[in-house]
Amino acid sequence: MNPPETTPTWRSALTFFCGRYLPRDRGLSPRTQASYATSLRLWLSHLGRGHAGPHEATVSDVLAFLESLEEQRENAVSTRNLRLAALRSFWKAMLLWDAPHRERYEHLLQVPLKRCTHHVPDYLERDELARLFAVPDPATHPGFRDLTLLRYMYNTGSRISEVAEARTSWLSLAGEPEVRIVGKGGKARLCPLWQTTAQMLRVYLQQERVQPKKGFEEYLFLTRRGSRFTRGGLWRLLRGYLDRAADGSPTLARKRLTPHSLRHTTAVHLLRARVEMNVIKAWLGHADVSTTSHYLDLGMDQKREALERFARIDVGGSRSGSGWGESPLPQNLIEWLERL
Repeated sequence: MNPPETTPTWRSALTFFCGRYLPRDRGLSPRTQASYATSLRLWLSHLGRGHAGPHEATVSDVLAFLESLEEQRENAVSTRNLRLAALRSFWKAMLLWDAPHRERYEHLLQVPLKRCTHHVPDYLERDELARLFAVPDPATHPGFRDLTLLRYMYNTGSRISEVAEARTSWLSLAGEPEVRIVGKGGKARLCPLWQTTAQMLRVYLQQERVQPKKGFEEYLFLTRRGSRFTRGGLWRLLRGYLDRAADGSPTLARKRLTPHSLRHTTAVHLLRARVEMNVIKAWLGHADVSTTSHYLDLGMDQKREALERFARIDVGGSRSGSGWGESPLPQNLIEWLERL
């Protein structure tokens, strides 16, 4: 790491951050690096030409930038925080690279993330999922591919990017079928496949898959032209199927569904099947079980079951078998509740 010999410029700072720090020192994935680069591009576009280098940025500049994201670009608070997180990573790198201006970067790092309401993502019930699966026409090559893709996503809980990157060599369809999935940060996991999913993949690979173009032979799901799907292209394809499934379905029309909702559907259905949380964590490729806990929301049937169990608790320790609502609360507990 070579610190600047003179006053740092944006060019030298970005060359260090994007060319050295992110890929070599942090080892971040190309997708994450691209996200950081987008945040920095927006940041520099907001600053204009009034700042010669990163050391001249002020907290007022940052707050004005974040405000413009919400008001002018109409970004959600979560997106605002994502951009700020990228800037924070940049300033942390500057602490190492541009020590003479350390105090300025430490001051910039004090800008807080904005609190936001976390909405529980919508997911599909079983009948809604069946409606989605009924949209593609399996009698056509594209339709069979898309139905196979939808069932593969539901089976594995894969992210859009993981499906776009899937390779044929990662499949093991003999015996107990499974697939190797490469997720965020290049972390790989194995996911079991239902026999029905494996059979559809066999038919797809043997009969329905288009002839791949040169350089795309290894990619599992191919476009009609024989090339790999981009993340955006795959997103638009799945978005279209969700919209068609929602047409004429009041329950689906009320939900805020995206292609990522299929992954959430997998998670919720695993939970309903009483699968242990750590198994779901490994299935989805979460780095920490707390992510899985935040990601999932109990369905109403689980909540009603929990309520029934809760109602059987006798808080007062009554031996008569009366419900907790009939048992008097200890005076010290009442006083404690009043202080809450």
